[in-house]
Amino acid sequence: MELTVAGLVLLAAAIHPLRDLLLKNSGNAGSGYFSMFLIWVLIATSQAFLEGASLVSAVDYPILIIFSACGLATYFLGIMTAMRSGEFSVYYPIMRSAPVYMVAAGWLVLGEKYSLLVLLGVALVTLGAWLLQYRPGSRLLQHPATLAAAIIAVVGVGTQALADAEAIQHLEAPVVMFWQYLFVTISCGLFLLVRRPAGQTISAVLFGGWQNTPWRFLFVSVISYFSYYLILMAYRLGGDAVAVNCLRQASIPLSVILGGLVLRELNIPSRFAWSLLLAAGIVLIIVVK
Repeated sequence: MELTVAGLVLLAAAIHPLRDLLLKNSGNAGSGYFSMFLIWVLIATSQAFLEGASLVSAVDYPILIIFSACGLATYFLGIMTAMRSGEFSVYYPIMRSAPVYMVAAGWLVLGEKYSLLVLLGVALVTLGAWLLQYRPGSRLLQHPATLAAAIIAVVGVGTQALADAEAIQHLEAPVVMFWQYLFVTISCGLFLLVRRPAGQTISAVLFGGWQNTPWRFLFVSVISYFSYYLILMAYRLGGDAVAVNCLRQASIPLSVILGGLVLRELNIPSRFAWSLLLAAGIVLIIVVK
């Protein structure tokens, strides 16, 4: 991987955990995610206008846009469900394990061949993910619904990454991001309204968090948009989808540290060790691919 591409990916990885960390700790994560998606649509629209990019050019590549948008929506619905009840430092690393899914999809669907070292990397990632949620004296599958939501998020972001790596070769970044974010905004809004508590107004469900932490939501929206824009630029410069998403896993140990320092989550030393095992497996995948 070229140094320029690696630098873009590592910068994006350093920014990424801040989004879910700040939204989980905001007191109204659902409203925060919806607000963030809506702001993303506005940013993408503005960027497309300033760059002279046509949003309707996406109609030439409908399959890529559909897979990208559906993958992103699935990812965020999985995140919102997992973060509602799961601890940040446990489930964030699992949800960032998309390269494992991407390797598996390449093998099962695309017929790609992988060496034993790649399969070893996959095994290390899987082991690290399981050990991250282990608690002495408790069942391994203590929160199966939360784990299922995290796995759904992995499938979603892996699908999105494969589609985006191809789409960005034909379309401008704000065009890809506009259609992704428009679809995920609508999906998120419907998801929140379906789960709306009795007696709570629609405005409270969708925008209630703005009253308490408006600047946090705005900050999170801008930095997370920039983070994924860097990833799209890495794809455009020739970064392989699996390799780029492997390198993004530099965010995993950081998420565990933040979970302990900011959210005061427990068992951080052991979780950090397992997150390093998970990250080591993904690095092994990228080295031998």
